[in-house]
Parts: sequence; structure tokens; C-alpha cells
Amino acid sequence: MRDSAGYTLPYTQTGPMEMIYSLKSDHGISNDKAAAFIQDTYRFNTGVGLFTLNAGVRAAWWSWNNEVTFSPRLMVGFTPAFNEDFTFRFSTGVYYQTPFYKEIKDTVSTGGTYQVNLNKEIRSQRSIQFVLGGDYDFRVYNRPFKFTTEIYYKKLDRLIPYNLDNVRIEELRLRLCGRYRHETLRRVRSGYGVMAHLLTHEYP
Repeated sequence: MRDSAGYTLPYTQTGPMEMIYSLKSDHGISNDKAAAFIQDTYRFNTGVGLFTLNAGVRAAWWSWNNEVTFSPRLMVGFTPAFNEDFTFRFSTGVYYQTPFYKEIKDTVSTGGTYQVNLNKEIRSQRSIQFVLGGDYDFRVYNRPFKFTTEIYYKKLDRLIPYNLDNVRIEELRLRLCGRYRHETLRRVRSGYGVMAHLLTHEYP
């Protein structure tokens, strides 16, 4: 048994000392990453209002597993001509998270001895996001304020659990929030949260 400090009990000076477990690891890691992106913004002024289109794509390569990822992003904004204080926008994109070392390592037991192996077949975690929001600019006591509200949906897959084995989790997130901000001094902004609600559900 072990006490709260992690020492093996009982301990006697005679006979061999039995260990709870032993861990063996000796690794040297060297890897390279390369990334590039292209992005542009287009604006179209029509009779109903101003449309803004921002589109781009990001490409990345990781030498550890020779993985290549492509992350397209898109944002469409609309400012109506009848009231330019309002701005509505929709954005979407695909995002990847390169695994950390704690996710790359895989601890296996062989005859009571634990050994750390590195997984070279691992893939980046992925998130597909959709955001719908809007801004409202107004003035109070001759000071500029902005109220922002957003609702977004986030689909996470290819998640990498590193504490539990043989578990695959797909997580869906839906969040609705609002906030406003104002300028108290010139070029100094402060913001305040008004409302936020996050609903998360995990599928085993």
C-alpha cells in the first residue's frame, strides 16, 4: 500500500522492497512544422446595405506524423442601409490542434513494468465552428458604446483522451452570449459581460 505522500508501506530494512510500479522511458523528440495562409477581404456596397466578405485558408504540415491539414475560414457581414449602427455577421471555419507530448505518449505495461511509447500515427484534433452574431453601436452621455451578441455551434471530433484508454468522445457545444463595451477615455476601452449560456453534451 501507499501513504498519502506516495511512499510504500509497510517498509522493513530486511528483505527486498516491493515497488508499486516502475516506469521506463528514454526518448528524444525532433520534429518540424510549416504553415502558410492566404486571406482577403471584399466589400460590396448595394442599395440594401454594405456586404463584407472575408475568406481564407490555412495549410499546415507536421513532420512527426507527416500530417497535412487545411483550415478554410469564411466570414460574411452585413450593415443595413436603413440603420448603419447595426452589423450582422456569420462566420464558419475548420480548426486543428496539434497534439501535445502528454497526448503523444502511450503508457503500456509489460510484466509489471510500465513503458512509454510514442504514437507516430496520432492525428490533430479538429473543431468545426459556426458563429452567428451582431453588433449595435450607440451613444450614452456622448460616449460610444457597442452591444455584441453571438450564438455559436462547435463540433469537436478526433479528440485525444490521455487519461482513459479506449474512449472516444464527440462533444457538441452551443453558446449564447451578449456583452457591451464603451470608451471611458480616448483609445481606452472597457467591456462588461451581460449574459452567457453554455450547453455541452458528451457522447461516449
